[in-house]
Amino acid sequence: MTTDILKQKQKERFIVFLTSLASIGLIIANQLMGWEAWVPVVLLIMIVLLWAIHLSEKLNPDWKALFCFLTAFMNVFYFSVHHTSLFDIAAVVSMAMIAYTSFDRVYMMHAFLAEFFFLMP
Repeated sequence: MTTDILKQKQKERFIVFLTSLASIGLIIANQLMGWEAWVPVVLLIMIVLLWAIHLSEKLNPDWKALFCFLTAFMNVFYFSVHHTSLFDIAAVVSMAMIAYTSFDRVYMMHAFLAEFFFLMP
């Protein structure tokens, strides 16, 4: 394997790990705050699918990046719609944008920014 492919795989692994960690944190926050009970199940399914797609290596890197992005986008949206997280929205969106810059996809940054402006009261 060339070094470019290895670097790409390391980026993907980092983003999958980071997105999984954020989802687990969101599950914990869900339980502590008493939010909707069905969401942790969906988040766990997304984590399992995320790792299955990453480990199977059946999809091309663009589709993997898109699935990771959609999972993170959903996490940011779910976290931000609750009134208890009103002041944390900017920090969460900023962290997501910083993490996803490694994919070099401008549409991801635009989508996170649009989500931020949509969710701000």
